[in-house]
Formats: sequence, structure tokens, C-alpha cells
Amino acid sequence: MKIRTHFFRSFIMITMVIILALSVSSTGSATELEKKASSLNNQLSTLEAELSEATTKMQETAAEIESQKASLSEAEATKQKQYEDMKLRIRYMYENGPHAMLETIVESNSLAAIQTNVEYAQAITEYDHNMLEKYKEIYEEVLTKDEELQTKRSELALLQTSLDNKIKSVEKTLASTNSAIEQEKQKKALEEELKKAQQLAQVSSPSVSQKEESKKEEPTKSEEQNNNIQPTPQPTPTPEPTPTPVQPEENGSSGSSALYSLAQFMRAGRINWNGYTFTYYSQSVLPGGALQIPGRHVNADGYVSDGSGYICLAGSAPMGTVYDTPFGYQGKIYDRGTSGNHLDVYIR
Repeated sequence: MKIRTHFFRSFIMITMVIILALSVSSTGSATELEKKASSLNNQLSTLEAELSEATTKMQETAAEIESQKASLSEAEATKQKQYEDMKLRIRYMYENGPHAMLETIVESNSLAAIQTNVEYAQAITEYDHNMLEKYKEIYEEVLTKDEELQTKRSELALLQTSLDNKIKSVEKTLASTNSAIEQEKQKKALEEELKKAQQLAQVSSPSVSQKEESKKEEPTKSEEQNNNIQPTPQPTPTPEPTPTPVQPEENGSSGSSALYSLAQFMRAGRINWNGYTFTYYSQSVLPGGALQIPGRHVNADGYVSDGSGYICLAGSAPMGTVYDTPFGYQGKIYDRGTSGNHLDVYIR
């Protein structure tokens, strides 16, 4: 038989609160953690924006490199053509020798013609030289630009890698912070459950002063003898009656609306109704993994129910016995831990 006294529940809750408190105490309060999470989200947004900008620049640089490759190829072709043309002219002059040029100059009919032919020969030579130098400069300029773009692309690639690493680091820290926030919330929820359990224990257990008052009211044997009063014989205690089972209704409905909501039940801690005493225990404290509850779930009102809609009860009657309850549902015995007309209700 499982023991689910209020003291045991309180002990379990206190233990869980202490464990959670130790696990999150080093990270700070929920407010501080939420501020940290907000700051990390801002950092993440900034880094993602920087990464997007770097990616765009990377794409632009790649397109520019492709364009430069075309320009470089064109400059190379032009330079090569000019070089080939110049070789043809040099070979022509070499094959005809200097006499051909000299004859052309000598056979000129006038001084002006001589001067023109000489200037023409010089112009051809200078043109070839200038054009070759010009295309050489263009080629070197395009080559330099291509090298600069390649360097820029390498720098952007390094920036992308750095931003990726920073984003992963911030995401990891953010996940850890969000986990700490969730633990802090669970800790507060358990603290609330602990307060309720303590209040329930105070309501259920008579105080020391009440016990002392009860003792004071009972006369001792010596007092009875002094007063010549025969002590009243104590009656033999009768066993507690076993709760009377009822016929099950369809889908576990009690046939009437709830007299008590779960919130009212938890505030009261103990409800006496129709000759029964109802208390509750929570699956968040006692998970009850070994209980055989077909279709187990938590219904809309917060009670642990089976697949047919019966709320789960703990009692001394045979398993599967059905009872009416004041909570809007019929209950069915699936657990032990109480006796007589005392029924324990399993809640969320």
C-alpha cells in the first residue's frame, strides 16, 4: 500500500524545490535571466544582419570577379593582336631591308615628300610602341583589379566564418538562458504547491494547543475516584464503513453539475460530501507510473481521468469500483492509500 500522507507530500515538494533552487541559484533571478535573454536576442539579430550583408557583398564580389575575368580576357586578346600586327610590320621592314625605305625617301619628288615619308616611318614605329605599352598598362590594371577582388572575397569568406561562429555561440548561450528561465518558473510553481500543501497540512492536522486542550478536558482516574465517580467505560470502536459503490454512468459523468471546482477543492484541501471525505494528491508530485489507468489523461477540469472519462480515485474498495463525486464526474478506484469512506482524488 502506498503512503500518501500530507507530510510525505510536503517532504517531496520541499526536496524538489531545494533541487531546483540549487540548479538555478547560480544563474540569477527570472527577471535578470529574461533581461539577459533579451540582450542575447538583440545580439543575434545584429549578427544575422551583418552575416546577411557580408553574404550580399560576397555575391557582388563574385559577380565582379567574373566581369573582370571577361575584361582581362579581352585585354589579353587585344594586346596579343597588337603584338602580332607589330611583328608583321617589323618582319616586312626586315625582309625589304633598309634600302627599300631609303629608296622611298630618295625617290621622293620634293623635300616635303621626303619629310612626309620619314615622319610616316617614325609614326608607324611610335604607334606600335605606344599601343603595345597602352595595352600592357590596361592588362596590368585589370590583373591588379582581379587580385584585389580575390583578396576581398577571401576576407569576406573569413568574415562569414567568424559571424557564423559568433551566431552559434550566442544561440548556445540563449538556449542555456531560456532553459534556466524555464527552471525558475518550475521552481516558483513548486513553491506555490508547497504553500498549498503546508496549508492543507495545517487544516488537516490538529495543532499542539488543541491536543493539550483536549487532554486538559479529560478527567484523570484520580480525579474521578476523589469525586466518587465511576469512570465511564469506553465503547469499543466500530470499524469505519466501506463506501457504497454506485452504478457507472456513461462517459464517467455524474449526472449533475460540479458542486466544487478544482480550485475550490485545492483551497479547502478536504471536502465532506454525501458521507464521504475527499482529499487530493497531484501527479506532479507522485507521477504514479505503475498505475494501470487505460487511456490516462488530464481532463479539461484538471483531474487525472481514464479513457472513459472517470476520474481516478485511491481507496480501499476493489479496483474498478465506481463512486459519485461532487466534482461533476464519477470516480473509479485505480490506486490505494486510504480506507473506509476516505477517497483520494488524483489531480494534475
